[in-house]
Amino acid sequence: MKKYSLSVKKRKNAGTAYSRRLRRDGYIPAVLYGLGTDVQHLMVHHKDFQDVMKQVAGEHALISIKVGARSKGEVLSIIKEIQHDPINESILHIDFEHISPDKPISVDVSIQYVGDPVGVEKGGVFSPHLWELPVKGTVDKLPDFLEINVSELDLETALHVKDISVQGCEILLDPDRTLASILAPRKIEEVIPSAEEEVEEEAAEEGAKDGEAGEGKEEAKEE
Repeated sequence: MKKYSLSVKKRKNAGTAYSRRLRRDGYIPAVLYGLGTDVQHLMVHHKDFQDVMKQVAGEHALISIKVGARSKGEVLSIIKEIQHDPINESILHIDFEHISPDKPISVDVSIQYVGDPVGVEKGGVFSPHLWELPVKGTVDKLPDFLEINVSELDLETALHVKDISVQGCEILLDPDRTLASILAPRKIEEVIPSAEEEVEEEAAEEGAKDGEAGEGKEEAKEE
């Protein structure tokens, strides 16, 4: 995985009100944990974090964290979770996990499907079932994203986890899980009435209305 650098600051408090104030000031509350160390409460400038994420294929990026301007060392971490606001999708909180470069870790790797499936050229519909794949490996083996060629997929065929491999890593998913498939085109027959049929139907409706009106007049005379 490609490593990105990010400067962060320690935050004094961890309460809800304090976190809201940080967000108003352009910062994102965050925590750093892992490898038996104490949890560190951090804050990340929103712009700095967005600049990093623009370069990343997914959300689980490898980040070298520098805590404070005076810090000489950096902490190797991975983005474990990003919490978003359910309404406006703004970032509410970030979890960084401190990791070792030699110890295997589990991450969700983004999938990028490439190629023009044969089945689509025949009128089928490409249907991706998964957009991420859980993978385990050391950071030097983990890919930034997984490129899967689907050009050989034909009508009513599917690509499964067992059909692919990630060099130097273990895929943490049922081998029979479907990654993507090609759906056959649905044949929908629509019965569209002809112009003559429409005219006949309209005439019949008008005749029925005139008949009802005539009956009403006759009844009125009798009364």
